[in-house]
Amino acid sequence: MMIANHQYEGRLMIYNIPVKHSEELGSVIKKFCEYAFDMDPMDRLIAIVRKSPAEWIITTTENQMANKLAHKIKKTFRNVATRAKFGKDPNDTVEIAVEFSQV
Repeated sequence: MMIANHQYEGRLMIYNIPVKHSEELGSVIKKFCEYAFDMDPMDRLIAIVRKSPAEWIITTTENQMANKLAHKIKKTFRNVATRAKFGKDPNDTVEIAVEFSQV
């Protein structure tokens, strides 16, 4: 129902994605979301929107899934900073900025 209504609880905005990490990042996101779904069918990837080669927006059905995905990206690619912004009650959304540093 959430997906059909274009609703999400988690949103990651990923910035400054280096071209050399683009393919691996896509793989990490998809594999993580498949694993999360296997563990809990309520955890789903809604969409990966590539606004540009260096800027993606990922939406998920669960806010904790988005948090864990941001942590996985940060752990996989060491030159990443994250900032989370939680929605006010009764809103369960989280928006997480994931930014690759320019090395």
